[in-house]
Amino acid sequence: MVIMSRLPLPLLVLPLAALWVCSCSSEGGGSSETAADVADLATLADGSGESAEVLVDTADAAVPQPPPKPGFCEPNDQEFPVRPALTESATLPFLHVEGLDIVNENSEPVALRGVNFGSWLMMGAWIAGIGVMDEGELLAALDAKAEELGLSDLLADAKNSNLLEWVLEKRSHYPLVQEWRAYCLANAGNEQAAVEALWDWFAKQPWVFEEESLWLWLQGRFGYAAAEELRLTFQQNYITELDVERVAALGLNLIRVPVWFGSLETDFEEGNHYREEGWLMLHELGVWARRHGVYLMIDLHGTPGGQSTSWHQGLADGGHLWGNPECIAKTVRLWQALATYFAGDSHVAVYDLMNEPMSFPDADSYREVHDAIYQAIRPIDPDHIVMIEDGNRPASQHVPPAAHGWHKAQFSVHT
Repeated sequence: MVIMSRLPLPLLVLPLAALWVCSCSSEGGGSSETAADVADLATLADGSGESAEVLVDTADAAVPQPPPKPGFCEPNDQEFPVRPALTESATLPFLHVEGLDIVNENSEPVALRGVNFGSWLMMGAWIAGIGVMDEGELLAALDAKAEELGLSDLLADAKNSNLLEWVLEKRSHYPLVQEWRAYCLANAGNEQAAVEALWDWFAKQPWVFEEESLWLWLQGRFGYAAAEELRLTFQQNYITELDVERVAALGLNLIRVPVWFGSLETDFEEGNHYREEGWLMLHELGVWARRHGVYLMIDLHGTPGGQSTSWHQGLADGGHLWGNPECIAKTVRLWQALATYFAGDSHVAVYDLMNEPMSFPDADSYREVHDAIYQAIRPIDPDHIVMIEDGNRPASQHVPPAAHGWHKAQFSVHT
């Protein structure tokens, strides 16, 4: 049995503005942006609408380099990351599945009670408190701006043009909103100036609801290198050993670790590689888990291509895992790398193959993709429990582990 809580722990959270100032001090990571721009970022970070006092030395700032061109499930042929040697002994045994129970080596049931380390290696803006508005508030502001400019009817027509895809969650919200923009511009008539003013205003609002969108927004403001340094500084400070110690002190024994694939590897048109820093942060968390006697659940929260159209898979345009062999292959290989990295570590209780796979088209696709991942893991790691999720879909569309013929596996129902 696994019991997860969404209640926040008293985690160490550094404001993004402060992290930006920290990142500027490192060699080669600066930008040519002004202190006023960084103050704007402080406003974005705390959501107050008031600029924080930020001191930045912009002298001799490096010229930002153009970012690598983003790819779409491009291959990464780099050798798998090698985990550093574990110098601390395990303090918990391996777990496995017997019937409906998770049990230890003596077949005694173990109840896993834990918390979710969200917004760390998988950004959740609503958890970290990043952004001026949430998506609903931003779209309401768009409606208000359209009314102010006398464009309410035109915007309503634009929304109706792809309303079915929005309601049925067939596609992600960001590309649908961009289609509203294209519709308005194409049908502006003699209101062209007002339409351009509306969408110029919208383009200046921070769309930071998906992981990818957040970092792209910051890249646009400060350059690729600075945004990458900011991401790393945030991740290295958001979760510390103190958080793991507090989990144990609360009498809990499990930490779920949502991970976006982009925290562990790149997806560029060329030159893809594993992100060493992401793997080392997972390693360090594993060391803390041993030290404080807790288990980890490694949750691939966002796959290459995106396992759903929802924002919480990390891509601005998700839902493309299914039916795309390149995305499936990249996901399978990432799980092979994870299995290689954590094989033999009893403090990893569960591999959660993907969070809420909401956009699978049919039961066959659900079976084939999950089975491909499982079959790739097992020759490398025969020990860890593998978990699959329902994705909020009807039971008739699912294939439970037993029907797959899997061992040491479990099925998770989203509640």
